[in-house]
Amino acid sequence: EIVVDSFEPTQGAAKQLRAEVDAMRGDVEGVTRRLSDAKLGASTVVQKTTDLRQRLRESALRAELSRRFVRAFLLSEAEDAALERGVSVEFLRSLSKLEKIHSNARVLLRSRNQRAGLEILEMAAAKREDAYEKLYRYVHAQCGPLDVDISDGGSDEASAKLLREGIRALRARPVLLKYCADEVASARRAVLVQRFIAALTKGGPGGVPKPIELHAHDVMRYTNDMLAWIHQALASEKELMLRLFGNGGDEDASTTGDGDGNGNGNSNGGSGGGGGGGDDGGGKMWEVRVWVQASIRDLLSGDCSRWLGTSGYS
Repeated sequence: EIVVDSFEPTQGAAKQLRAEVDAMRGDVEGVTRRLSDAKLGASTVVQKTTDLRQRLRESALRAELSRRFVRAFLLSEAEDAALERGVSVEFLRSLSKLEKIHSNARVLLRSRNQRAGLEILEMAAAKREDAYEKLYRYVHAQCGPLDVDISDGGSDEASAKLLREGIRALRARPVLLKYCADEVASARRAVLVQRFIAALTKGGPGGVPKPIELHAHDVMRYTNDMLAWIHQALASEKELMLRLFGNGGDEDASTTGDGDGNGNGNSNGGSGGGGGGGDDGGGKMWEVRVWVQASIRDLLSGDCSRWLGTSGYS
């Protein structure tokens, strides 16, 4: 009994140790369960994060497509305001973009988005008509006081360039462009008549060169002086028409050189023009007269096709 009694503390300690081990096992199982739950929650978070990132990429793609659609089919506030104001460089840029929008809308009509294409086409058509009407009124008003030095340097260079760009923009409306061309022909016809009468009766600035009428007694010189003046004037008028209605570039440069050569060759004196014609024979003088007569008929009839070198305005 003494031995058994001596093992009772050991037995109590063993029972206590077993209880602590059982409690520890329970704690471990609880931590394991919590870790499993945390792992499952982390997987859910990772899945949700992946889904949100995919949605974010899709939203960014849609936003970029929307921005491109707006740039391709709609005018910005600044461009829309430019069309509401008077004709300017910004006005012409906005009109050019409006033409692109109209073309893009026609392409959109051939796709599935026909409703959007029709709405954009209707909007663009209304604004185009208003813009071209405003541009026509501006060009028509500016065509009256034209002069041959329209493209020379100076304070009016910006307005002259704007006028040329406006006329080029009107090529999309051949009827309106023809009205402007008729206005130019009428204005230039009146100016040429006045200058020709002044050359006959008054001469140049300060009396140099002298009035052509002073040589009326010499029929040959009198005729040559008039033909020389008309030839030089028509060369300048052709240069003006090419600057306004031509495509620019090498054609304008070559025309400018021809006009200067004709002007200088014919303005060295009336009698000198007659002498040069005698060296080459009467055939060249006859060709010049025929060309001048045809150009005068075109000028008086308001036909600009001979000056432009084409049969149309485009």
